[in-house]
Amino acid sequence: MVASEEEDLDAECIARVGSMVCDKWHLDRILGIGGMAAVYAATHRNGSIAALKILHPQYAAQSHVVERFLREAYIANKAGHEGIVEVRDDAVDDRGVPFLVMELLEGVSVADKADANGGRLPMNEALWVGQQLLSVLEAAHAQGIVHRDIKPDNIFWTNQGKIKVLDFGIARLREDAPSKRTRTGTVFGTPGYMAPEQALGRWPDVDARTDLWAVGATIFNLLTGQSVHEGETDNERLVNAATRPARSLGRAMPGAPTLLVQVIDRALDFDPHRRYPDARSMRLDLERAAAEAATDVGADATGRQADIVTGAEQDEAAEVPEVEELLDAMSEGATSVAREFFTLLEKAMKARSQYGKGHKEADRRLETAFTYLANSFTASGEPIAWSIRAYGFTVRDEALWEPKPPLDKVCYRLFSDGIRALAILPGLRLEELTELNRILVADASSEISPEDNTVTLLWDAKFDHVLYEEADSFAEGDQAERAAFEKRRGEVVAAVELDTSDQLEGSWYANAHKGATGERESKQRTLLSAVAGGSAASAAAQASGMRPDQAAPRGDVLAIDPATRAVMAARLAVSSEDVGERFASAAAAAFVMAYRMGEPGLVAAPLRTTVDSLSGDAAEADALAFVFLLAGGVAKFATEAEREAMTGSLVNSLVSPQRFAGLTAAAVAPDAPQELRDRFISVLRRLDGNHVAPVAAAASTMEACDIRKHLLEYVSAHAQGHEGEIGATFASGHLEPSLALLKVLVALGTPAAREAAQAAAKSPHPIVRIEALGLVEGSSGAGIRQALRAMLEDWDPAVRIAALQSIGAYKVKVAGPGLVMRVKSPEFDTLSVEERREALNALYLLTSSRAEAVYLDLLADTRLVPTEPHEQTRALAAEMLGLRGRSSDARTALEGASRARWRNSERVRSAATAALIAMDNRGGRAPVSDPPPPNAAGGEPAVPSRSGRPPMNKR
Repeated sequence: MVASEEEDLDAECIARVGSMVCDKWHLDRILGIGGMAAVYAATHRNGSIAALKILHPQYAAQSHVVERFLREAYIANKAGHEGIVEVRDDAVDDRGVPFLVMELLEGVSVADKADANGGRLPMNEALWVGQQLLSVLEAAHAQGIVHRDIKPDNIFWTNQGKIKVLDFGIARLREDAPSKRTRTGTVFGTPGYMAPEQALGRWPDVDARTDLWAVGATIFNLLTGQSVHEGETDNERLVNAATRPARSLGRAMPGAPTLLVQVIDRALDFDPHRRYPDARSMRLDLERAAAEAATDVGADATGRQADIVTGAEQDEAAEVPEVEELLDAMSEGATSVAREFFTLLEKAMKARSQYGKGHKEADRRLETAFTYLANSFTASGEPIAWSIRAYGFTVRDEALWEPKPPLDKVCYRLFSDGIRALAILPGLRLEELTELNRILVADASSEISPEDNTVTLLWDAKFDHVLYEEADSFAEGDQAERAAFEKRRGEVVAAVELDTSDQLEGSWYANAHKGATGERESKQRTLLSAVAGGSAASAAAQASGMRPDQAAPRGDVLAIDPATRAVMAARLAVSSEDVGERFASAAAAAFVMAYRMGEPGLVAAPLRTTVDSLSGDAAEADALAFVFLLAGGVAKFATEAEREAMTGSLVNSLVSPQRFAGLTAAAVAPDAPQELRDRFISVLRRLDGNHVAPVAAAASTMEACDIRKHLLEYVSAHAQGHEGEIGATFASGHLEPSLALLKVLVALGTPAAREAAQAAAKSPHPIVRIEALGLVEGSSGAGIRQALRAMLEDWDPAVRIAALQSIGAYKVKVAGPGLVMRVKSPEFDTLSVEERREALNALYLLTSSRAEAVYLDLLADTRLVPTEPHEQTRALAAEMLGLRGRSSDARTALEGASRARWRNSERVRSAATAALIAMDNRGGRAPVSDPPPPNAAGGEPAVPSRSGRPPMNKR
């Protein structure tokens, strides 16, 4: 619409002020003019006041626009929440233009309130708005309503201090017919508040989690005054929304409390499956974040960053803690901070190596790492600490930083110099980090004098906010013992080719594929030759790709006496196929030793890296074979009492969640060999409860197979404490596994399980939704009655059929009178044959005596001019009498209907004849009954159906 047209429209809307609408409403003043309608404050002739939303006249003749406009009344009223503007009436004015009569609001939009405060709200107000907004969405989503345009402009702050959500005009009801849904590729909404799936126009993927993304974006905007995605134009923001992950709140607002950052970042996740599953879950977490923010000394009410604590202030506040204590107290949040910090610090180290110390690019990257850490300290107040291993840094055996060459020497030098742990305390200064970085990356040959090592460098630095823990030489043995250990370590490393992670992977890969490359064969020959009689140090250097002067920094680690050399040469003279088994045996023995020392992670961590790094078409099969070889080796070296615990520890250490997802996909592939399936099941049985989320997700979308049964057994065994992860599967899960997972939750019986079971109300399968209500609150609950009533009125026949099956299965007696009226109504003949049969069947299950009378009435209802649908109904009545009939009246009616008379069509006569045969076959036995309700028997829950088949669900 060009400017002149907009001005004409504004003038036309303003000109209506003071006029009457339908001789009832006086338009007092104009409240706003939008692209589709204008809103007026109006007074009724009886003195009541309201807001009238009047469609622009040029749209009145466009039926699809009018339909969308009037849908707002239906959608808004259906949610039934005080936070949604009440729509009291809809009508058409004298010119034929539709309008809505709505609750009149006095106040300002949240967007205007933020603008008046410099573009943002104080933190307590922004979080309160978010909580109220989520409360409204809880009610809307429960009714299947997705708003799809949540933003500050559509949130109204009334003068009474309440929040109202506006403009449900483009909201979608999940039960809309497919032909009426928004077409894929069409974009509606506001770019700055669109989740990726909405920005891409993928409307089938837009659901409640899309609204939660918009809530996260709204709170992000109110707290920071910025959009999640930056861009100069709406088109640029739209492209960014569709293609880029959202910025972290922690980056845009460094002073934000950690829990609040976690809540908003989860809501803004690019992947809908990693967002909050529902509005209630997000609201509860946001309430906790608000409570934390209210007492957070690191941020004021507007979230501004507080000053960093100086070293002197910290020294006065508390004694310097022990590094070991800090390691034990490390939270998940602090671990995450440490991991990100080392990612940034590594970039600074690489820049120093590339450009040289003192270069501005190296300084810039180091300042970036410092700023991130300082902001994290301000937000949480938690120090970070880590253990030193020869291959990397860890926290509780979890890899924190595993650098690749040449930075891997940082970890090795620290470890070999006796440093076992480091920590950084809040208050760290930039000059301290600069000095620590210099020490970490110092070149031992040119920057460290012969009499110094890392310990002396750390001692001389006299850090205020860096702590370190040095190994106790008495605890680790004398110099002779340590030298002997280094010698043995070197021999094992060279023998099994464990010089680098690349060699480790190559050794295994070559064995797994029954062949070795020429390069690997050459290295093996070089090593064999050296052990048999050559220079051990030179051979080790050649085999690992090093220059002789670089080999064995601690001396000639392969200086072996001739007798031992001969024995080793004989043992190493094997084919490449045997390398994998020998390596597995050596690694398993090392794991058993580490396990007995209480540090299995020393061996498991690099092995897990190897498993994760396997790639190629056979990667998953290789990974399973690798794990099996190692598990077999552990079983060989462990005692009988240790075997089960050690094997379980090994498997859990080696199988990461990412690799497990790949193993699952490979195991369920149609062409998967049985050996791979059997190994997968064996691994699954040894896994602890840390994999419930991926296991439940895989099982919920898997077709029936042996693997699914084992996945469901795993979920059942580890369900407690993971109820929410199970509940998250219902939104997209298949019918049978969803019913099985629901049964797991109900059997668990915990409050968290009951809450997770309620998430099944979001299942696309009607029977799952009814199962959830029936199992959680029982067949007498108001929820199941309301749900069944709504389903019986659904547009989708499959939904109505499922409701009828549930009525019979749960014996919902209150549905009986309405069901009788439905069967006897003229509309009954218009339903599908399957739905009519299910209705008659459900009626019998509710009240057998009343059902027979209804069957007789239907069979006797002949028409002067019979129709095909009505004759189908009569035939169904005859069929039911043959299956259920008890009385002599039933036999008499069937005999009459089977005779060739003018009022009996061939369809009815055939059905009556077959019914008489069925009745005779039953003899004096009870009528045929339906299967028991779902979950009455063991195993996966059955779906109640007369035919024994699950109902089709077209949605």
